[in-house]
Amino acid sequence: MVALVARALDAGAVGFSTNRYPPHVLPDGRSIPGTCADPSELLEIAKVVGARGGLMQNVLDFERFEETNQLLRDLGDTPGCRVLFSFGVGPDAGSGARNAAYLESLCEGGRDVSAVTQPRGSGFVFGLANLLPARGRSWGELGRMDFDARVAAVHEPAFCARLVADAKSGAARSAPAQQVFWMGTGPSPDYTTERSLEDLASAAGEHWSETFVRLSRESGGKGLFTFRMFNRSHAALRELLASPHVFPILGDAGAHVSQIMDAGWASFVLSHWVREERLFPVGEAIRRMTAAPARILGLADRGRLAPGLRADVNVLDPERVAECQPEMVHDFPGGAPRFLQRARGYRATLVNGEVSVLEGEHTGVRAGAVLRHRC
Repeated sequence: MVALVARALDAGAVGFSTNRYPPHVLPDGRSIPGTCADPSELLEIAKVVGARGGLMQNVLDFERFEETNQLLRDLGDTPGCRVLFSFGVGPDAGSGARNAAYLESLCEGGRDVSAVTQPRGSGFVFGLANLLPARGRSWGELGRMDFDARVAAVHEPAFCARLVADAKSGAARSAPAQQVFWMGTGPSPDYTTERSLEDLASAAGEHWSETFVRLSRESGGKGLFTFRMFNRSHAALRELLASPHVFPILGDAGAHVSQIMDAGWASFVLSHWVREERLFPVGEAIRRMTAAPARILGLADRGRLAPGLRADVNVLDPERVAECQPEMVHDFPGGAPRFLQRARGYRATLVNGEVSVLEGEHTGVRAGAVLRHRC
């Protein structure tokens, strides 16, 4: 394995990535490779990665804190090795400051350790267009319908009564309503509301299932809800993002394409954390999304506007930039679904000096190339 990793980095690989998060399993339920690997294996791999100025990227199991903590410190002590891992906050407001302080301790002694996090609460997206917040009985019937049939079904009082009855009785397994949030019907999704589906239902004198059905019906089936599995506390997230070692660039847009939509995370950073919350100046936010990740990945030819570097440029209006509502499309092979999310406030996107996107539409130019790390 060490020899293979060395050959890969010599050919331009950025580094070595491993996943030790137990919930990530194969379709048959087996753990993915690496989940239970002995830390000594990773340290041997880190030696050849560090010798080539590479990156050790990790998805970790913090339930095994002592082992994970020691692994991060040992990786950081490996000469030449940069360390990156996925991080987040707990449900309590104080977890952000605690986790930021923990990250600071990991960087003691000159260790080059960085973390990436989602810049907003994230998890599954629920709605008539894709996943439903409950399974079993009538909810299973609804789930087997196509979109048009689902919309028609939530207009049938008798069927809606069955959905509500099953949800109330516990016959349908459901996501916790206190972690599900209505994204609204405005031009941009509402990712920061503190009023959960449970709160909305209580205010309306309804069961959460009644509120879900009503809002789905009133929005013509297009309304969506986000299930905040990760980074549930907005106040805690602010404290974590303030750390100089945390970068708001973790999101799920290229996988789980009909379950999660995080493609707009960069626009959210600019619209929410810069323009609304003023957590960063715009220049610092852009650095954390461009030059800083380029350094961590070892991509010395991009990430900044400077002579001789790759001209990867977004031309945008910081006062207008924002996400648009996610929408479901069926343009994958066989008509398979995926979420699409556009943005406002961008004039153009240049890739390697050529205009790839203009006013939100692809120009047909494909100037991208495989990214390679050079020792």
